[in-house]
Amino acid sequence: MTAKNGTKPEIPVVVDDSFPSTRLPIIPGFPKTLGETLVGPLPSQVRNLVAGGFAGMAAKSLVAPLDRIKILFQVSPEPFRLACVPRVAMTICREEGVSALWKGNTATLIRVFPYAGIQFMTFDWVKMYFIAEENRLHMTSAESLVAGSSAGVVSVLLTYPLDLTRAQLAVLKKNKTGPNKGFVQVIGTTYKERGVPGLYRGISPTLLGILPYAGVAFTINEQLKRKVC
Repeated sequence: MTAKNGTKPEIPVVVDDSFPSTRLPIIPGFPKTLGETLVGPLPSQVRNLVAGGFAGMAAKSLVAPLDRIKILFQVSPEPFRLACVPRVAMTICREEGVSALWKGNTATLIRVFPYAGIQFMTFDWVKMYFIAEENRLHMTSAESLVAGSSAGVVSVLLTYPLDLTRAQLAVLKKNKTGPNKGFVQVIGTTYKERGVPGLYRGISPTLLGILPYAGVAFTINEQLKRKVC
């Protein structure tokens, strides 16, 4: 597009002085950041949900082969030995193919996105509740422990059926002669055979484990951020 005199019209550029070291140009009418949309900035809870979900998916995909080997040892009478891990991995590749190392990973990703996202979002909600009451910037260690444990419990309660299905898929051997069971088939079979209680089978030890784990993890993270920042 050119003006009548043949020159191209200049796009007005506003320099953001809040970042003097970078001095990023900002074009009016466009979002300044990925978190800002044409309808306004995204709420922090939504940003935590999305960012936590994608971070969890990336991390789980990287360790998926080790996760499957761990589950195989858990359901096998053979005691775990670190030296056996390469042998088990080679056996899986030889009998089922390399892709079998990531068997059940799709189910893991279906589960880990809401799990990680809900965990971070719940922690943020509880944190806002604590600091808003006394108009503070940071939580105490005890409050961080409560917020982290709450986030862990809520995320487990809402996503446990997905985690159970992921574990069931991980121990199923790849069928070379016929179609393999998918995520929907496995979770559907569990529901038909055992109902809703069957989808939450084994949740008690999981909750007992997530309470201290999530609480301590979030407490350390929160208090370290407080010291560093």
